[in-house]
Amino acid sequence: MTPGVDEVVNDGCAHRVLSYEHDPARGPYGLEAADALGVEPGQVFKTLVV
Repeated sequence: MTPGVDEVVNDGCAHRVLSYEHDPARGPYGLEAADALGVEPGQVFKTLVV
């Protein structure tokens, strides 16, 4: 997992991790993820570590 997911787990936050097969020929990652997961693009979040 990522450090961001590790933090969510350590803090006991309710969450779920979804995955899909990335197609390098597709457009922007966020739109591809939303389409592949069957959710609205505004519901897709990327883990960022600062």
